[in-house]
Amino acid sequence: PAHPACAPHALHGFAHTLPWAAEQRGVNELSMRLTHDPAAAIERGWPWRFDAAQHIRLDRLGLSIEMEITNLSAEPMPAGLGAHPFFIAEPGDRIEFAAETIWDVDDSGCATGRRDLAGAAARHSIAIGVDGLTAHFSDCGGVAALARADGSRIIIQSSHALDHLVVHAPANADYACIEPVSHVVDAFNLAARGEEKTGFALLEPNETKRAIVRISLA
Repeated sequence: PAHPACAPHALHGFAHTLPWAAEQRGVNELSMRLTHDPAAAIERGWPWRFDAAQHIRLDRLGLSIEMEITNLSAEPMPAGLGAHPFFIAEPGDRIEFAAETIWDVDDSGCATGRRDLAGAAARHSIAIGVDGLTAHFSDCGGVAALARADGSRIIIQSSHALDHLVVHAPANADYACIEPVSHVVDAFNLAARGEEKTGFALLEPNETKRAIVRISLA
């Protein structure tokens, strides 16, 4: 089914729109789980059974998010992971990271093809301001930063499983999104057309995919 915020596409999937069961709670950490049973939730339109878990921990310097998904079906299942953090941002702030691939997108935000970058072109410093931007990158180094005009920095680190990055900084907005993900938007269709480096992946029965995101102050 289409996502309410981006019809007619199913962007972001549906797991983030559902209640998760809290399994462990502490003063500064939380473990939670979601099990999808296609027979009991036909309206979700996802024919594979899976189990997803997150462990979120807050410490003195930052936030860690561990996530995993396990295919509980008898057939291979397409699967992806990602985080979608929002940050307060102001003109003069910059988003900094390295990425050797950028994806062209259509008017609806779906990727259409990739362009390889090298040298200085692979080092990105995107200014927050009047020019809005939504861009998709891959072959990232697993580290991005929000460099504030006041000299402070927020660092976003991600494990190798999240080798793609979506940067969303709307024009004249007071926020920006820096999203480590496992695949580019519309990876299913791009991979079916033979496009490489989409991040499209199949989990075998009982196989688990894991990733970690760390957000901290520098």
